[in-house]
Amino acid sequence: MIAKGDPANLLEVRFSTGGFWRLVCAVSWAAYSVLLKFWPSRMGPAERLAAIIGGGLLVLLPFKRLKAWLAPTRRWGPRLPRWWCWRPCCPAC
Repeated sequence: MIAKGDPANLLEVRFSTGGFWRLVCAVSWAAYSVLLKFWPSRMGPAERLAAIIGGGLLVLLPFKRLKAWLAPTRRWGPRLPRWWCWRPCCPAC
């Protein structure tokens, strides 16, 4: 679809920053899936899931703390529940 049947069109594709990060995520997820399949583990499925979740939390927690420290906090008020309900439906809100 991107190349429209001509592989030479792939050389002219330009990525935005978001598109680049989506590509990086897709490639890393594909590599992760292949490694998970071909790199056997002695852990069972539940233990492996717990280890993956724990590792993800350890990696993401410092960034969450940094964002909480740098970003202003949202005041709790009558508009906040409405904002939470509409935010997934209307990202421009």
